[in-house]
Amino acid sequence: AWIPRTLVPYVGVGGGVTRYEFRQFGDFVDFATENPAAGTFTIFTDSFRSEGWAPSAHAFGGADIQVWKRLYLSLEGRFTWVHADLGQDFIDFEPMDLGGFRFGAGLNFVF
Repeated sequence: AWIPRTLVPYVGVGGGVTRYEFRQFGDFVDFATENPAAGTFTIFTDSFRSEGWAPSAHAFGGADIQVWKRLYLSLEGRFTWVHADLGQDFIDFEPMDLGGFRFGAGLNFVF
């Protein structure tokens, strides 16, 4: 016979890949075109883009809590580490940090 527990904690680690797409569009300053007499720079309108896949690692922990007979509340916190190199549109920029903390909650019905 299956005898459920009222609280089932868990922890874990894992890895994978993350798909990302970064777009930036608008008006930008061209620092290479300074007009020394006026002390101004050229402004230009453009669109920059970077996309791809990046490896990721994560650590997580949570618990399944029995609410009523076969109904469980699931709570989980997860921290992910992901760094992605920017494309050729972004010269001399550091890699993007795509990681961070997230929290999830849900209901499970066991049958």
